[in-house]
Amino acid sequence: SNGTIFLSSMDHKVYAIEAATGKQLWATDCGGAINSSPAFHDNGTVIIGTLAGELLALDETTGSIAWRTTLAGGVWSQPVIKENTAYVGDYSGTISAVDTATGEISWQVDIGGIITGSGALTPDGLVFNDEDGKVVLVNFDGVSQWEDKLEAKLYGTPNYAGDVVVVPLSQSKDLL
Repeated sequence: SNGTIFLSSMDHKVYAIEAATGKQLWATDCGGAINSSPAFHDNGTVIIGTLAGELLALDETTGSIAWRTTLAGGVWSQPVIKENTAYVGDYSGTISAVDTATGEISWQVDIGGIITGSGALTPDGLVFNDEDGKVVLVNFDGVSQWEDKLEAKLYGTPNYAGDVVVVPLSQSKDLL
């Protein structure tokens, strides 16, 4: 973002690296190990989830923490940002919609199983899947639109292409 590379780490930190020179600009301790890439909002914030169960917004220029919000469980995947909301699933099976300016939770939906992948953004909402094989579409108001159950473990991030949702399967005879 703007000539800066943001690197998250299991050492609890997000690092800002100047892309042209490789120089470290800042490092911020987020209070928990970070397993995924950060997401970026056009308001100049870096949004990151931690395995300690928090979602944080960092100022992309200084690394200062703008806000931190406690979630129901640890975050394994990159938040998805649409307009002024960050959507993230967590290890407790909860999908949260969080205001990118304030960190206030707009709504939460429990889908039941461990969520390790990011959501797939669609025109109607977000598709998340859980470890137990459940795939759900939740609209932007937090209302479930549909769900399906697959005979597989689902650890990855679903993808949306046109009218098709592609889900990577684990421990299944099929790949997708």
